[in-house]
Amino acid sequence: LLADDRWLTDTTPIIAWLDERYPDTSVIPCDPVVAFFSRLLEDYADEWLWRPAMHYRWDYPLSADHMSRVLVDEVTRDVKLPGFAKRHLVRTRQRELFTKGDGVSSATWGHVEKIYLDTLSYLSKILKTRPFLLGTRPSLADFGFFGPSFRHFAQDPASARIMRETAPAVYEWTARVWNARASVTEGELLGHVPDDWGPILDSIG
Repeated sequence: LLADDRWLTDTTPIIAWLDERYPDTSVIPCDPVVAFFSRLLEDYADEWLWRPAMHYRWDYPLSADHMSRVLVDEVTRDVKLPGFAKRHLVRTRQRELFTKGDGVSSATWGHVEKIYLDTLSYLSKILKTRPFLLGTRPSLADFGFFGPSFRHFAQDPASARIMRETAPAVYEWTARVWNARASVTEGELLGHVPDDWGPILDSIG
C-alpha cells in the first residue's frame, strides 16, 4: 500500500517501482540488452515454471498430502468437516485447476518434469561460475527463478528431494537469495549476456 492509497501487486511491477526509487541497489541491469534479457528470464521463470511447480506439488502424494494439510490448517479451520474430508477436497480441487486444468496429463507428464530437471541442470552449471545468475549480486533474473524455487521446488517434499540430490548448488543458491539484503550484498551485474544461458534460451525459444 503506497502513501497515496494505491496498491502495488505482482512481483514484476513491484521490483520496477523499487528500482526507480532505489537506483543504487537496482536489480535490473543498466545495460539495455542485459536488462531486456533479465526481464525475459524473469517472465519465463515466473510464468512457465508454474506448471512443473504445481505438478510436483499436487500430483505426487507426499507433497499433496503435506500441502493439503497446510492449507486445511491455515484456511479452513472454520469449515465444519472432518480434516481428512477437507484435505481430500483441497487435493481434488488443486489437481483439477492447476495440473489437469493446466494441461498436465499422462501424455505431458514427462515433458513437464523435464522442464524442472533441465532447469536444475542449467542453473547448476551457471552457479559454478558465480554466486548469482547474472553476476555477484542478485538481479531480476534471480528473483524470477527464486519465486518457484523457494515457494515450491525447494520446500515441497517431492521436488525438494530432487533438488537436494541432483542440484545442491541450486538449493544453496535459493537460500543465498533468501538471505540477500541490499545493505550487505555487494557485487556487480554482468554487462553482457553470458554464453552459459544458451541452453535455457533454446528452451525458452
